[in-house]
Amino acid sequence: MAEPVGRGVGPTPELDSFAAGALDAARRAGSTQTVELVVAGVGARLHLCGEAMAEHCLAGLAPLLADTPAGDGFELWAFDSVASGVEPPPPPWQLSAYGPREVIDGLASDSLLLSYALVPGSLSLLDRRTREGLFWTRDAARQPHWERSQPLRNLLRWVAAERGAVLLHGALVADERAGALLTGPGGAGKSTTALACAGGGLRCLADDMCLVADGSPPRAHQLHGLAKADPTALAMLPALASLPVVGTTTDGKRMISLSELPSYRAAPDGVELRAIVVPRVAAADGPGERLRPLEALLACAPTSMLELSGGQGDELALLGSLLRQIPCYRLPVGPDPARNAARVRELIEVGA
Repeated sequence: MAEPVGRGVGPTPELDSFAAGALDAARRAGSTQTVELVVAGVGARLHLCGEAMAEHCLAGLAPLLADTPAGDGFELWAFDSVASGVEPPPPPWQLSAYGPREVIDGLASDSLLLSYALVPGSLSLLDRRTREGLFWTRDAARQPHWERSQPLRNLLRWVAAERGAVLLHGALVADERAGALLTGPGGAGKSTTALACAGGGLRCLADDMCLVADGSPPRAHQLHGLAKADPTALAMLPALASLPVVGTTTDGKRMISLSELPSYRAAPDGVELRAIVVPRVAAADGPGERLRPLEALLACAPTSMLELSGGQGDELALLGSLLRQIPCYRLPVGPDPARNAARVRELIEVGA
């Protein structure tokens, strides 16, 4: 299971009281729309308060939407104070407790998971005992683009931990039998390569983050339903140039819905993970170079650890396990998207 995002001293009555008060505030905020989700096989009912919060969440959560409840799941609320007029209680920690990557220093509990993003100012909380959780921000209409493309990331990550799934940084592509995780640092070409795979007959199931559960073989699951691509990348992919744009990031990237991509088909049960691919922009494409486990860990781990908020022990442990089970390749990607997609398909087929 995921580690508590807070670290340090154990639970306190003040922390328990805060969590109870915050969940009570979420219930009082109510909901204008309720949807059923399935997150890596775990059911959750999500109550959305206000049009701005629904707009913030629903496009990004499209792959998780379900028609019927999935058994004894979690009860989640997403609300803001502008729409609801409801404020969560004052936190019991000091301003100095806010740490990097949304960690709240000094908090640790077996049952409560909390994180706080100073920018834009948002709280995520999950109580494992009551199976209730919430996401709160002051004004959902002012959420930045990175929050809109990955709504409720921490909350859903903790829900997925119920089945041993953890969040890893990388794009996910698949054929009809199995898939590959494309990972590596920003600018390595993973998003462009994943979108090229969509134009080359593969399914692009995730652009930046996916959930992975250990097993024989491991399985990867979708989390968010939006992809980001800069205009230069889209110009290289004419099949995608006419797709509707959901939004634009501050650095000029276009947000598009994965469901609009060619060859898209949702994977509600996940896909078998058969290869890990670390793209490298090159003058020409080439065959994948098999990496030894230590080389693979050095290539994959830093970006996942930097991208994720606190409590990363499970993610690092799973990544190490994956690299012992699944072949990892460094793949030169050249200027021809079709050839790059064909190279990725070859690596999936070798593993499958």
